[in-house]
Amino acid sequence: MEAEIIETCQKLKKMSICANCRDKLPPYGCCRHCKTPYAEYVKLGEKLESLLSDHNLPFSVLVELVNIRDLGFLFVDEIIKEKKGSILEVIDTFAKMGDYAPAINLLSKDNSDSIIDPNYFATIYQEYYNGQLDKLSDDDFIKFFEILAKRIVAVYGLKTITNHAPQISFVPREEINKKSHDSTKETFGNCNVIRNTICLNRDAFLDRRSGDKTLNVITIYHEFSHLCTPQFYREPRYYSMLALLMAKDAVLDRLMPNYYGENYDILPEELNAKYAGYRSAMLDMKMLGFTPTISEEDLKTFEYAAGSKRRMNGKIFEIDEVFDHFLPLINKSCLEQYPILGLEFKASSDGKLEHKTLEEIEETIAGLEQTPLLVDLLNYFKNKKDSEKSF
Repeated sequence: MEAEIIETCQKLKKMSICANCRDKLPPYGCCRHCKTPYAEYVKLGEKLESLLSDHNLPFSVLVELVNIRDLGFLFVDEIIKEKKGSILEVIDTFAKMGDYAPAINLLSKDNSDSIIDPNYFATIYQEYYNGQLDKLSDDDFIKFFEILAKRIVAVYGLKTITNHAPQISFVPREEINKKSHDSTKETFGNCNVIRNTICLNRDAFLDRRSGDKTLNVITIYHEFSHLCTPQFYREPRYYSMLALLMAKDAVLDRLMPNYYGENYDILPEELNAKYAGYRSAMLDMKMLGFTPTISEEDLKTFEYAAGSKRRMNGKIFEIDEVFDHFLPLINKSCLEQYPILGLEFKASSDGKLEHKTLEEIEETIAGLEQTPLLVDLLNYFKNKKDSEKSF
C-alpha cells in the first residue's frame, strides 16, 4: 500500500501540467486555460483519496503528500495539517537513531513549492535548530542556508532594483574579508546592489555550527535588507529622513575610501539592516511555529534614531557639513541614482549639484503623494533653511 501511494503521488506531480498549454491543472475537471479535459488526472486523484482512507501513514508517505500539496487536493491538505505533529516527531526519532536529516535531503531537489510551504519548511528548521544538521558534511550543512535564501525570495517575492531575484553564494573567509570595508575584522556577509548579489562567509557559517544558530539566519536577513535599501531613496512612498541620510552616506562612501569603515557602527543603513535582520528572523520563526530565540524586548535594543553625526579622519561632523564640503565634486547623475536627493538639490550649470531654494523644495514635495514621513522631511528642510538665515 505504501509503495502504491508514493507511486500515485509521483504520477500526479508529473501529470499536473497541461500538455497542451503548460498551465497548472486544477484538482478536478479540465484545464482552466485551454479547457482540455483530463479525466485520467481526476481519476488518479480519486484513487489517491481512497488509498489514504487509513490515516495511519508512514513518514515516507507524508513527505510525498507534502510534495503534492500545491496541486490543490483538499484531502491532502487536511491530512498534512492533521499530521504536522507526526512529521516533527519522526524528525526527532531520526535524530535519536543517529540517522541524518531526511527532509533536508529531500529539499535538495530544489522544489520551490516545498520551500514555500511553511509546514514542510518547518521540518527543516526543526532539524537545524535541533542540531540534527550538525553531523552533515560541510556542503550539506551549507545547503540549508541556500534553501533558506531561496525561501526568502520565494515567500516574500523579493525583487531588487534589477527586478530579478538576487544571486546568493557562499565564499571562503579569505575571499570575503578582502572585499570588506575593514579587512582586519571578520565579515559574515556583504552584498552588491548593482550586481544584485549576496556573498556569505562560508567558513563563519560553519564555525557557528555549534554556537548560536539564530545568528546565521539573522545574517542572511541582514544582507537581504541591504539589497532592498535602494527602494527607500528611489520610491517616493518610502521617502523619509532615514532614506535621505542613507542616500547621502552612499554618495560620500564613493568619494571617501574609508568613509563606510570609519562610520560602520553609526550608519543608518547598517543599523536598519541589523534591526531588520533580527526582526525578520524572529517573525519567520513565529510563522513556522517556533518559539523565537529573540524576544520583543531584545528587539527594542536594536531600535534607533537616525543620527546625523559622522566621523571623518577621526573628527566628528554633521553629515550635511561633510556633504556640502564635497558638493562641488558630486555629479548631477546622483540625482538619477538617488532620486530622494532631488528634494534638496538640483543640477548646477557645470553639471554638479547645488542647493534648491525652500520654494523649489516645497514645489517638488507638493508634486508627490503626501505621507507623514514626507511632511516630516519638509519640516526638516524648513527648519534647516531658517537656521541658515539666523547665521
